[in-house]
Amino acid sequence: MRLSQAQALSGQTELDGNYTHAIAIKADGTTPVPVISSTALAQITGTTNAETLPKDVPVTYSYAPDDESEPAEINVTVRILENGIDFIFYKVNEKQEPLAGVEFVMYPRDAAGTGWDMDSGVTFVSAVDGKVTLVGLSGEYLLTETKTHAGYALPTGEWILTVDEADGSIAFSVTGSPMAFAFDGATYTLTNYKEFLMPIAGGIGMLLFTVGGITLIGLAMILKISFVKRNRRREKIIRRMSKPLTYHRFKRL
Repeated sequence: MRLSQAQALSGQTELDGNYTHAIAIKADGTTPVPVISSTALAQITGTTNAETLPKDVPVTYSYAPDDESEPAEINVTVRILENGIDFIFYKVNEKQEPLAGVEFVMYPRDAAGTGWDMDSGVTFVSAVDGKVTLVGLSGEYLLTETKTHAGYALPTGEWILTVDEADGSIAFSVTGSPMAFAFDGATYTLTNYKEFLMPIAGGIGMLLFTVGGITLIGLAMILKISFVKRNRRREKIIRRMSKPLTYHRFKRL
């Protein structure tokens, strides 16, 4: 349940199946009213905004039977989550295969509402199936990817999530140019692509890269010298052809 739901239960002595899914059915087919201890209920309803969530509270349901048999008990755990809504997406590679261990940090708006509270970042890590769950969202957040698999490029920007808790909607905008969230009508995915790797310094790759570069530079210089020489020869021919012809008169012997 959410924090607000837990706090709203103050004064009650039971929790329905919407929160715990714990029920008991008697032999006659009726369902008795469950009773939980005042201590457990106090732990739930007494949860404050300052506590670290999620918070797990062990609860024992007691069902008092109508006959003389022993009361029935069911042990469950009630997990209290932050207010807001959850946003779930899956981190995948270019083949749409899960990427586990990718880290994200999410920052809320600052008190002024004009920037981001960089001291209140929360880290989320993708699970084995690539699943990332951002819990208790309400308002605006800056989401940045801080760590990915070796050989994969980090996004060149961040995402801004605008969450409307009233209707459960999430709008996306970006800073920079990160990959967009893909949505197939049921699931959000976020893809990482492999980065372009330059040859390692000192290795055979760098040697080939260097030799190839020098060769290209040398060819360019040869072509330039050849072009200059050809232009000079052409200029000499043009100058000769532009001189006026000189006629000589010879005496007859």
